[in-house]
Amino acid sequence: MFEKQAVREGMKVRARDGEDLGKIVSVSSTGIVIEKGFFFPRDYEVPMHLLSDVRDDELWLSCTKEDLKVEGALTGGAARTSELRSPEAGTREEGRMQLSEEELEARKHVRDRGEVRVTKEVVTEHKQLDVPVMHEEVRVERIPASGTEHTATGAFEEKTISVPVRDEEVEVVKRPRVREEVRVSKTSRVQEQRVSGDVRREEARIEGEGDLERDPLSPRRDPDER
Repeated sequence: MFEKQAVREGMKVRARDGEDLGKIVSVSSTGIVIEKGFFFPRDYEVPMHLLSDVRDDELWLSCTKEDLKVEGALTGGAARTSELRSPEAGTREEGRMQLSEEELEARKHVRDRGEVRVTKEVVTEHKQLDVPVMHEEVRVERIPASGTEHTATGAFEEKTISVPVRDEEVEVVKRPRVREEVRVSKTSRVQEQRVSGDVRREEARIEGEGDLERDPLSPRRDPDER
C-alpha cells in the first residue's frame, strides 16, 4: 500500500509509463514539487491525489506526462513562489487563465529500408585435365640363326605365342568440395538526424485602465508594454 510518509525530497519521479520526470525538491501536505529539468521549463507542483506508489526509492504517478499536459494537473513554479510570500491584505483572486504551448517530441519507428538477398546458383563450365596414361606396344623381330644349331626343338609343329597387350583407360569422376563460404551479417549504426517543426504558444496581453499592479515574477512578453 502507498504510504505518503515515504515521499521525501530528492526522490526520482516517474510517470505511469515509466518516463523519468525529474526529482522532488519539496514535499507538502497538498503535493510535491518537481525540479526544473529537461521536461519542465520551471519547477512544477503535482497534487497529492496523483501520487501512486513508491518502488525502489522512486515515486510513481498514476498518470502519464501527456495526461499532465492535457488535464493541467501541474501548477507552475510561480504558484509555488506565491505560497512562500505573505498574501497582501484584502487580495482575492478574481479569475484564472491558463497559457499553453506546444513542444516538439521526436518519436522513432522502425521501418523496412530494403533487403539483401544472397542466392546460390549452379553454373556449369567445361574443364580439361591432362592425365598421363600407359599403353603397351608389341615389337616383333626376326633374328637370323647362327648356323651352328642343326636340330630345332619342335620342328615342323604348328605353334602360337600369345602376348597380352595392355593400356590404361581414363575414367572421369566428379566429386563435390567446399570452395568458399558466404557469410551475411548486419551492423547497427547510430547517427544524428535533425528534425524541425513549427510550434504554437499562448501569450497573455494585459490591458486595463487605472492602477494596474504587475507581479514582479511574471515575464514581460508584450512588446508594447514599457
